[in-house]
Amino acid sequence: MPGLACDRALGGTVGAAVHIDHAVQIYEDDGRFLDSLEAFVAEGLTGGEAVVVIATLPHLLDLDRRLRARGLDPDAARSRDQLLPVNADELLSRFVFRAWPDGFLFKHAVTELLTRARAAGY
Repeated sequence: MPGLACDRALGGTVGAAVHIDHAVQIYEDDGRFLDSLEAFVAEGLTGGEAVVVIATLPHLLDLDRRLRARGLDPDAARSRDQLLPVNADELLSRFVFRAWPDGFLFKHAVTELLTRARAAGY
């Protein structure tokens, strides 16, 4: 199904959209999900890319532990805005209004994250 997503490389104007196909991955358990997330984030960090991770707090904590076990330094990546972990519950509270997502507030919240990554040079 065609959709819109922000430019992965952040090379264009923040908020610029490109057409992509949506992919849905369903995981049987947290371990498999975290294996996939860890690999994706580690690849981005070692490749010099900014990585925005929107996940629950327990998943963010597990990801942090796993990145350290790989020899990566998530604290350093966060300090230079290369790794931008976002608590999903906190993010939802920023754009859900009257129990319904607000498109304008969502775009504002996500654009803010992408702007931080781009300002840091990613």
